[in-house]
Amino acid sequence: MEKCNFCILFLFVGLYFFGQGIKGLIFQLRSNHWLTTKGIIIKSDIGVVSTGQGYTGKMYPILKYKYCVDGREYVSSRIYSSGILGWNYKYRELNEILIPVNEEVSVYYDPKNPKVACIKKDNYYVPISIIFFGLMFIFLGLYLVFKK
Repeated sequence: MEKCNFCILFLFVGLYFFGQGIKGLIFQLRSNHWLTTKGIIIKSDIGVVSTGQGYTGKMYPILKYKYCVDGREYVSSRIYSSGILGWNYKYRELNEILIPVNEEVSVYYDPKNPKVACIKKDNYYVPISIIFFGLMFIFLGLYLVFKK
């Protein structure tokens, strides 16, 4: 019975990651039809997930920008249109992503819902990686269920 619970856990974890990857990929594909406006960076920083033991842990970019659509101002922190942001960036990669405060950027926004926006649309590898990660867990879970 314990083996079965373990297999079900693998299946649920796999389904969760698979679903999140599909959601991110669909969002990414829909963003190809988004409109563009100009925005201004209002926050640019590096976030750190600390282990609490003196080790700085994993780093990730923090960007916040404001933009106007039809006279209404919006603020967003979404970098990629998929909404998925990887972790553990190398410092060099962070410097390529981070943009100085007060710099003007192109903002891509959903014309049906202008509060949903991003500043980069080229991140297909992250949702696809998450889909494959989820499939790996699903197949492993199925293998463990049907293994004799």
